[in-house]
This record gives sequence, C-alpha cells and structure tokens, in this order.
Amino acid sequence: MNEVEFAGFIKRGLGSPATPSPMLASKISEALDRTERKKRPSGRATKGVLLLAAVVALLVPTAVVATSLLTPRDVAVGMPGGSYVFTGTNPTCVVVTDGVEYRCTLGHAPTVETVSNYLGAKQILEGPGKTIVGGCIGASSDGLHWQCYIGDAAVQHGILVKSLLGQPVTAPSRG
Repeated sequence: MNEVEFAGFIKRGLGSPATPSPMLASKISEALDRTERKKRPSGRATKGVLLLAAVVALLVPTAVVATSLLTPRDVAVGMPGGSYVFTGTNPTCVVVTDGVEYRCTLGHAPTVETVSNYLGAKQILEGPGKTIVGGCIGASSDGLHWQCYIGDAAVQHGILVKSLLGQPVTAPSRG
C-alpha cells in the first residue's frame, strides 16, 4: 500500500488498509515532522492530534466500516465483482444477519469455471469501494445457493485470511 492508495482509503471514508507498510508509516512521520517545523502557535498539540489521527487511521480495519454499509444489493453486485465464477449469474441476496451474513441465490448456475459440485466452494466478495469485504461459501451442489459473510465472519468461516480484507480488487478472482 503506497501513499496514493492510502489517501484513496481516507478520501472514500473507508478507514485504512489492513496492514500498513513501514514506508507509509515513515511518510506519515515525516509529514508530522514537517508540520512541527512550520512552528504553528499550537504546533505540539497539532502534532499530537495529527499523530493520533494517523495511528487511528492505520489501526481501524476497512472491513469494520464497510460492513455497516452493505445492502443485499451491494452483496449481489459484489459477487461477480469478486469472483469470476459468478459472471452473468444474476445473484439476489437477503439479509440473514445485517452487515454479517447474507443468503444469496443465483438466477442460473455458473457457466464459467464450472465444477461438478459447488457445495463448500469459497469465493471472494467485492465491496462498493472495489476492495475485498468478505466471501461466499457454496450452499448447494448445483451452485445456485451461497452463504456470504462480511469482514471477520468471512475469516471465521475460513473463506479468506484477515490480511485480505480491505485489499483492492483489480479483477474478479479465478480458480
């Protein structure tokens, strides 16, 4: 994660990357030092406030903020955005537990990346900010039914590792 990507997270109000780079932390520290050198009347207090804000931004996981923003439609749109297998399947989702779990049904079975049994298959879920917010597990062998989990719930269900949450999705995952 570089400075431009970090700024994008902040501007979109999505918190921060799951694992900030040492280089990014160094850049924040340098910026704070430059602020101190400008000799603002309340320079020390300003530096402290900026340092606190930077630390909070680095520690707040993106997925925590994203979970409260997802609607069933966001989840349905995020399925093909996150995983190629859902391309052209027209998913619809309903809330099981708001912001945590959604039950999704595909309009028709997957026609790309087909397998003989989708039961237990795990796929990535893209959020509105084009970042990974969770994942889905196949709930039927024909691939028409899926349980989707957001944030830590996706980690607890073994769909993905925590460090993937908040990472950018550049293209739907394959395989």
